[in-house]
Amino acid sequence: MRHADIIKLSDTEKIALEQGQKFGKLPRFRRRCHGILLKSAGKTNKEIAEILGCSHVSVYLWQQAYKDGGIKALEVKSVQRHKPILNKEEHEKAVRKAVSENRESLKSAKAAFEKETGISVSRSTLRRFLELLAQDISV
Repeated sequence: MRHADIIKLSDTEKIALEQGQKFGKLPRFRRRCHGILLKSAGKTNKEIAEILGCSHVSVYLWQQAYKDGGIKALEVKSVQRHKPILNKEEHEKAVRKAVSENRESLKSAKAAFEKETGISVSRSTLRRFLELLAQDISV
């Protein structure tokens, strides 16, 4: 059986991880801090995975991230999935014009917008953009 690699922590690192475990904003961050603390106590990745209810591969990845970037590397990073098709600054005027000329049908407004701008959008994308514009008006 392979021995567990123990992470050696300074007093300040240990305190920071304990604070993160107790008061971290997100549960995932608190669990990662707990995992690193358990690793520093000599537990194996599989033991930590059983305790925390996750995969031993996840524990290994947390360990590597912590070694590379410290406690900041354990934080959950926000991810923007993709660039929005429509943005307010560029497309608001064209969308408002298309909708005002075709108030009866979103399908007709979509066709008018696509003809004017050359941008292909789904009805649900156009509907979400209109909801965004309506939220700005109602504030």
